[in-house]
Amino acid sequence: MDLSAAFDVLRPGIMTNILQEMQISHRLAHAIQDVLTNRKIYVDIDGIRSDTKDMKIGCVQGSILGPRLFTLYIRN
Repeated sequence: MDLSAAFDVLRPGIMTNILQEMQISHRLAHAIQDVLTNRKIYVDIDGIRSDTKDMKIGCVQGSILGPRLFTLYIRN
């Protein structure tokens, strides 16, 4: 299994289902859902910025929460 781009495939809808199955508190599940939805991305190279796009799947890399969410995601 190649996990080199693993965080890129985390789908918020599936993650919501996983959190519900684990009986995570509603407030925590809602906070996690907020982290995974309604995000925008862009590229900035030498001050030149691309158009902003919606980021519909994936998880923020380099965060503390990202690897933990991904572990829950692939565990199921």
